[in-house]
Amino acid sequence: VRPTHVPLKRRGAFRCPDPLATSVHETALRTLDLCMHEHYEDCPWREQSLYAYDSRNQALFGYYAFGNHDFAAASFDLLGRGLRDDGLLELCAPAIVPVNIPIFSFVWILAVADHYLFTGRPTLFDRFADAVRTILGTAIERPDPSGLYRMPTGDDIWQFYEWTPGLVDMDRGRVAAREHHAGYNLYLHAGLRAWADMLSWKGEAGAARDLRQRCRRLATAIHRRFWQADQNQYATRLVRGNPRQAHEHIQGLALHESVVPAAARRRVLARIYEQSMPVMTLSSLLYLVDALMPIDPTSRCFISGLISRYWDRMSLTGATTFWETQFAGDDFNYAGSLCHGWSALPAYYYQAYVLGIRPIEPGFEKFVISPYPDRFHEAEGAVPTPKGPIRIAWARSDRGLRVTCRGPSGLRPTLQRLPEVPIAGVTYNGRTLRS
Repeated sequence: VRPTHVPLKRRGAFRCPDPLATSVHETALRTLDLCMHEHYEDCPWREQSLYAYDSRNQALFGYYAFGNHDFAAASFDLLGRGLRDDGLLELCAPAIVPVNIPIFSFVWILAVADHYLFTGRPTLFDRFADAVRTILGTAIERPDPSGLYRMPTGDDIWQFYEWTPGLVDMDRGRVAAREHHAGYNLYLHAGLRAWADMLSWKGEAGAARDLRQRCRRLATAIHRRFWQADQNQYATRLVRGNPRQAHEHIQGLALHESVVPAAARRRVLARIYEQSMPVMTLSSLLYLVDALMPIDPTSRCFISGLISRYWDRMSLTGATTFWETQFAGDDFNYAGSLCHGWSALPAYYYQAYVLGIRPIEPGFEKFVISPYPDRFHEAEGAVPTPKGPIRIAWARSDRGLRVTCRGPSGLRPTLQRLPEVPIAGVTYNGRTLRS
């Protein structure tokens, strides 16, 4: 066995006095490192394959760890070249694959938008604008009278969402004729929203406005058709109009995509907190983190608990890389991957939310400072940007967090206070920031 590594410089960092958190962050970076060769790979042993769902996670986490924008662009370029005649991307690239997962094409659009946001460069937007229009245009050519969109059909179509019973649909090619899936419509909504964001960044305000109107109509239809008011949840499927099953994945996506009306949000959150439905797996928890972290102190505390429950446990078992699922190598008839890039979520959580640095405008031209101290009394680290790193350190005091931040002078920081986190003071390059 000859290890082969992509030469990477760790431009990002997270440090705190908690050795377990430090170990978890380090293991996340090692997991990402081992799942890169010519392109992003789902894992370094079983497949070494480039998938859009996996690589969107890996790139987003990697922007914080390495700032490896060009490597990410090369991977998404490979995927973008695999546009099929039916308006979907090949499942892997470079390849012709006898099975296709439709939502992975929508997630590729999210990855293109992430790259634009984190780099400030519309490289992938310019190169693949026609491909994005084809993917979304083909999808919206299958409208349903309910306001939803019908899924593609074909013997090679696999309606897969994650490795959870009820979300792994093996009835390939036949399910779409008699069912609607909340997951398909929610990921389509995400793709439409991401495309609207890119059009807005590119200055195409009219086109972005039209897409956002379509998103609102789709969101209304998703809520109207899948909401089960008597159970405070969204159904996963409609079979001949009748709701079937409920999964945390769908509740999390509905919150992530702002489909849930304000009056129903608390009810959906309560169902998630109960953990009484099949929970999200390591692959999809990113969407729950991004959905819940902005909401309130209870939702942030819940996410903190999930990070500890899954990743602290893996680290305490002696894992040196993070697993494909929480069942480690025992999953998939003892073929579960023990090193899977989509599971490196702590690299993102600790830097984007605990340090609290996130881009608002492409290239971090405007970015947010909003630290969430979690269980820590102090932390420091760095987040790469195209103009250089943003370095941040914060520590608790009697009056609240004292935050010191330094970075490129041309960037515009904005302070976002969390109600449960008193701020004693924040400076950026020596200048005091006020919210």
